[in-house]
Amino acid sequence: MIRRYSFLNLGWVALFFSCDKDSRNPPIDNAPKDFYVFWSKAVDSNHYPHDGMPLQLGPGYIAYYADQESESGLVKFRNPETGAITGIWNDFLPGPFYKGYDMKSAQTANGDLILSDNDNSAVYRIAPPHDAVGPATVWSYFFPQGFVRDPFALDEDELFFAVNYVINGSRHRSALLRSPAASPSFDTVLVQEAAPGWEVSLVNPLVCRNSLGERLLVSKKSETATAQFRLGLVAFNLDRNRLEWEIDSLESGTAGFGGVVSPLAADGDTLFALGQDKVFAFDVNSGTRLWTYQSTFSSIHYTQGSMVVWADKVYVKSFGPQLICLKKSDGKQRWIATVGETHGQPIVEYGNYIYHCRDGMHAVHKNSGSVTYWIPPQGWRSFYQNPVFDRSNGKMYLASATLVHCIQSLP
Repeated sequence: MIRRYSFLNLGWVALFFSCDKDSRNPPIDNAPKDFYVFWSKAVDSNHYPHDGMPLQLGPGYIAYYADQESESGLVKFRNPETGAITGIWNDFLPGPFYKGYDMKSAQTANGDLILSDNDNSAVYRIAPPHDAVGPATVWSYFFPQGFVRDPFALDEDELFFAVNYVINGSRHRSALLRSPAASPSFDTVLVQEAAPGWEVSLVNPLVCRNSLGERLLVSKKSETATAQFRLGLVAFNLDRNRLEWEIDSLESGTAGFGGVVSPLAADGDTLFALGQDKVFAFDVNSGTRLWTYQSTFSSIHYTQGSMVVWADKVYVKSFGPQLICLKKSDGKQRWIATVGETHGQPIVEYGNYIYHCRDGMHAVHKNSGSVTYWIPPQGWRSFYQNPVFDRSNGKMYLASATLVHCIQSLP
């Protein structure tokens, strides 16, 4: 049985002696009493964790990005029970930019990783370590047209990518592509052409189902011109091979395009999207707008914001410090909690709490909105990546730029 130490009394002692190398720890007088450390290891990274791939918990491994202060980058695999390194992967394709700097990840049914290196327009499928055999590249693929942010979705062992086509320095055309996850064989699902003087991008692809059980590929549609922007949505029926519905101008303005890179979310027959300073809910079947929530904060915007849908509530994190709880059926505000600033990290739902990380970690109670500043800040290189959970035992894994932890979640 793993012996758990109280964070207040012995937790930081255990943390210090279990690290791979010297590290700076939070002050003890700020430590909560209900925090338990199973193990903690050095990440050997030179970047904030959100600059690389999110943590992935798979069958028998924890995987994360660590750059080793080099120009090549790498992905480390660790044993989730002990924290021991079980393998390192760095088989990146040649590219002009920093390898893995802006990397997105997903996991196939058998535990393989799908990684997209957005800066270098490449995608990889990686088999994790197994039976003393290190991680290996199953396949890799380079897109000469290039990625946009958050470019892919994985559904039923199929990949869906959003790709820009650049002509004469402008993004005149954008497409959604599909490929089996088993091998890179891409075909075009949908193409959007820009109006004269505009650029167009399809972003944040999401696969959901309508009331008939048919799969819909939904994407945000971002259009920009000189000091102008339009944000829309498109939904393509993958089973009937047709455009199901489209919204050309969900929101428009003369400056900025907040909400473009923030992901979509779906729950049953309802689709949720973030705009500049609004939250939208739509009927998945028809694209009919069900409700709109207008933020009351003058400085709020949802660029790099995120959403979680749980029970009858929608939790929305803005780019600023506000975490907002809305009623799912009508968008009425339930509560607002003040947590840390967001720079691309999603909020995470587990147990009774919504977790948010950056400078330390906040745990916000789902029903009351009460905030627990659960992990204190540790300095400029301790911006935490939001955690992943082993739902079978309540263990939480999270990483800063210096450490990766296995800790006990809140009750």
